[in-house]
Amino acid sequence: MGFLNYKVRPRILVVGNGHSYDRTAFMAMFESFTGMECFLVEHPLAEQVLNPQSLADVDAVVLYDMPGGDPWAGDGYQVEPSAALKAGLPAMLEAGIPIVALHHAIAAWTTWPEYAEALGGALFHFPGKLRGKEVPDGGTRAGLAMTITAEDASHPLFKGLPPSFTLTDEAYLMEVFEDSVDVVARSDVEYSCRNLYSLKLAMTGERRSNRGWERPDGSNAVVWTKRSGRSALAYIQPGHDDAAYANPHYRQLVRNAIEWVISESDRSNG
Repeated sequence: MGFLNYKVRPRILVVGNGHSYDRTAFMAMFESFTGMECFLVEHPLAEQVLNPQSLADVDAVVLYDMPGGDPWAGDGYQVEPSAALKAGLPAMLEAGIPIVALHHAIAAWTTWPEYAEALGGALFHFPGKLRGKEVPDGGTRAGLAMTITAEDASHPLFKGLPPSFTLTDEAYLMEVFEDSVDVVARSDVEYSCRNLYSLKLAMTGERRSNRGWERPDGSNAVVWTKRSGRSALAYIQPGHDDAAYANPHYRQLVRNAIEWVISESDRSNG
């Protein structure tokens, strides 16, 4: 069932909380999407509704959440997904529910490998294991000017957008499964431990520091799509604050992603 075939406004569930953000500015972006009905559900309630039964009348889900404990509280920040979510998300993928993941959603549930596989990568706060290999902590740096350039400017996610545009946002040095995703756009940021800051240091009291931090350089892929089960999924790495939310190019990219996942998902009616 494609987006253009809908006779009523598609209903979009936006998932938030677990990471501070300006709800008013964030939801203003979705309110600007004429022809869509977007509504916010936050954790912990969100974990109880992320399943096919609860989402029967929802046309797509947007993830903008990074659940955890008290910010900057050491390794206690990493929490396990609830039993409801561990059952609900795989069922959503099997049912073909369309998903768009934004920004820090890729740093959620880092102890759950299936979540990383569903999204196409992971941002680790602390060193861990992924795909059977030890991986270092990731990195971040906010307030960076980044030029985002389409791999193919004719891709539906770039409908109505120039082939490249500039945002001021937060960059992530993270694990990207480029063998499992279709990269839509890349950034000109230097994704290295020389240019970004260690998350482990930040989580243990030394914010905006890369002191003694060594790790391989990361991918510059910042927008990608993939198939997860029967669901079409799009991930967009920028989206840190209202500088992005209010940017017309970012808004268009997010709207395009929602339209694309709805049109591409093989949603079960059973």
